Amino acid sequence: MHLNDTRLFNFGDSVYRAIERTAGLAIEVNPDELCAYFVNQLFDELENSKKLEDILDERDYKRYGPALSKKFDKSVDEITARDIVKEKNKWMQDLMEKGEMPTFVDAYLFNIARRQGKWLGGIEDMSDQAGLMEDLVDKSDIDYLLAGDSVAMESENKLGLDQLIDIYIDQDLTKIEAGYNSPSSAREKDLVLIKRNVKMARRIDSLTALRTMFLAIGAAHLPGDSGVIHLLQQRGFTVEPVFSSKKIAAKDYKFKEVQLPWVQVKDEQELYKVEMPANPASVKLMGMMEMKFLFDIFNMSGFCTMAVVNPGHTRNKDSLMSQLARRMFPGTNSTGPTSIVKDGIAGK
Repeated sequence: MHLNDTRLFNFGDSVYRAIERTAGLAIEVNPDELCAYFVNQLFDELENSKKLEDILDERDYKRYGPALSKKFDKSVDEITARDIVKEKNKWMQDLMEKGEMPTFVDAYLFNIARRQGKWLGGIEDMSDQAGLMEDLVDKSDIDYLLAGDSVAMESENKLGLDQLIDIYIDQDLTKIEAGYNSPSSAREKDLVLIKRNVKMARRIDSLTALRTMFLAIGAAHLPGDSGVIHLLQQRGFTVEPVFSSKKIAAKDYKFKEVQLPWVQVKDEQELYKVEMPANPASVKLMGMMEMKFLFDIFNMSGFCTMAVVNPGHTRNKDSLMSQLARRMFPGTNSTGPTSIVKDGIAGK
């Protein structure tokens, strides 16, 4: 489950023991690659996403366009498949923001292994997941968005998610598989699960040939004839369930950490050098200014650096900072920059 609901974080003692005893851990996608993708996606959104006119035929485009334009408060020719996906899953984003844990399940396990000094990686490439939800957008999604009472739909979605969480906690793979077996979900199952399952099984075979591995993937990838369990058995693996003697809440799990070094980061012109907890993504703003951006998926915090040469500027630092703040946070009341000192270095 790629969620941060605290109900999902009562792991069996065998889970923690397996992480401690294996040499490496991999989740579906390496978080560094995931974060770099989403950061660049933010700045390339309109360019890389399918437009509404690519999803609908001319008749439906004219029919749905005015209502969608009003809903999204933008011109109909600016509406993208990503807009549809984000709005449809807005309730899920709201739940993530209200979640008790700082990150989602697989990232939490990844971070435990990282803090224990394990080898880390991803089972898939980001390209295996990128754009999947957008490719599945069709007229039915638009009908759903425009159907009516968004509060009622959100309540219905949350109820469905609570039921799925109960199934997950019960470890009922049969019911998880049943959720993808309706005729209407056949295309989704093929794109989201089956094709990726085949690659996952091949990658798991390769990863485990090099070292002992703990591998964490979404539960829907496990069951059925096309599931990862069966595909690994076809490759000669013995796959057996492990039953824990007790459950341990995330807050109660203690382990010995290793000291993780920060990474030195500098821009292309070498105007500055800083350190960050991991390697950041490089983003070009307006095709000119280079920004280094790191999203720390383990505690949902961000690091961003950028250098701009502007020799003709005569304003003082406080004036520049105030102007920058107003542009970054328009419409808010700012008291101006606050002076800070970190390790003897003055900053704002």
